[in-house]
Amino acid sequence: MLERLDVYSALGLSRGCSEEEVRRSYRKLALKTHPDKEKGTESEFLAIGFSYRVLSDRKLRALYDRRDMDFSASKADLIESFDINEALAIFDHFFGTSNPFAAVSEGVESLFDSEADKRKPKPSQRIEIELPCTLEEIYNSISKNIEVPKQRVNSDGQVENYTKTYRIQAEPSWISGTKLKFDKEPDDLTGDVIFTVQVTTIWLSFVDMKKSVLD
Repeated sequence: MLERLDVYSALGLSRGCSEEEVRRSYRKLALKTHPDKEKGTESEFLAIGFSYRVLSDRKLRALYDRRDMDFSASKADLIESFDINEALAIFDHFFGTSNPFAAVSEGVESLFDSEADKRKPKPSQRIEIELPCTLEEIYNSISKNIEVPKQRVNSDGQVENYTKTYRIQAEPSWISGTKLKFDKEPDDLTGDVIFTVQVTTIWLSFVDMKKSVLD
């Protein structure tokens, strides 16, 4: 069955769907087709799990969309190793449990929400960085590039390190203590970034300044 499976149709999606739409569709259909559900079937659950496995992997999805020969080989390997245990493992990673129907008294949906929330990495406290500026830089509205190491959750749900560059232009109204706040991105784990201006008479170079803010 998996050999002829259209992974988009299996999840009820179009080829231009977003990663978030893939996750939402998998969540809905995996709950519906889980073998432990009264009307769930193993074959449907396998198809849903396999489709999510392909579309949640950017490289595999790109190969699938191009009908690339490389995908045929990858698909054959996936099909050979993809069984109910693999489908349940994907389910477990996504929801936080492979058997959500055991000893559930308050509803399956609430359990999944609770388990998923527990597995989500918690956002870190905001990042506070001192921003030294000379009077000359403030007067001339000098621009500064400041690199800040951060962390985020990628499309696979894994935590990855990355560097965010903030371009800041000095303003004549700045005084010591002026705070510049940059809100965190939706998938960012390192919180808001707040720069606090410190006016100094010493000339400093700030271009491509790097400050380590992560352990």
